[in-house]
Amino acid sequence: MKAGLTLLIIFLKITCFGQQYDLKDFVEIPSSKLDRKERESLNRSGKFFRAEFIKGKFVITDRQSNQTKAEYNLPYGSLWWDNRGEFGGMLYYEPKDTSIKIININGRPDTLQNYSKHWFNILYADSSVKSRLKKEQFTLHFQHCHVDAVFRYRDSLYFTEGLAHGLQSNGDIYNINLNKNGGTITKSISLGDAYQAILVKNDKIYLVTHKGFCVINNWKKELELTNAPWEILYPDGLVMTDNNTLYTGIYGGYAKIDLQKKSIILYKYTGKK
Repeated sequence: MKAGLTLLIIFLKITCFGQQYDLKDFVEIPSSKLDRKERESLNRSGKFFRAEFIKGKFVITDRQSNQTKAEYNLPYGSLWWDNRGEFGGMLYYEPKDTSIKIININGRPDTLQNYSKHWFNILYADSSVKSRLKKEQFTLHFQHCHVDAVFRYRDSLYFTEGLAHGLQSNGDIYNINLNKNGGTITKSISLGDAYQAILVKNDKIYLVTHKGFCVINNWKKELELTNAPWEILYPDGLVMTDNNTLYTGIYGGYAKIDLQKKSIILYKYTGKK
């Protein structure tokens, strides 16, 4: 493991869940009926679902809120971010040693400064972010980026970056390695689509994107499914029930991903509103 990642890494993501749903209340949508009109109906259903493992069992829960603000505690500081979608995003690193004034990222010296009065934070950041920025005398802002997830893979730290807005959707995965005096941020793979959900298992990365799904092994796409039927349905959560089957929640229902058949089936909620 790299020196900058030797201590406990803590990931905080604020997500609230409601009730669990009986899978009998969901019915398969025949592929012949899964057109734009059907997806728009699911999008307007008012039901937002997430796939979860609870007590060792696959369940569908009612997603009540999902704020993409999170933090990792590292040996020499704290990595945290604030994603505001099409309005922008910030990725910060705060050294524990307040005497440090400059750190080097990718060989470039960056001066630490206070970002509480940055235009993005004045316009878009919520009160908790603004309050934190005022308290921290020195805060390093890496780049304007939309960070959705930070995860560990093969003893290294990575983050997903990207955005789906309007007709455009893009995304990448970056490796981030930080130590007391700085570190590196390097792109590991281009996704070509925005992140939606991730699962790291069996030494592989399973990734749901805005319009597709892929399996990444040793930084190569081992399997890729494009034109997935969940466009505009915003998948959330990703669980694996066996080596060939995964599930993700969507607006109005959930999706089943069959790796062996290379197929995706959508299920629509038909229970009580």
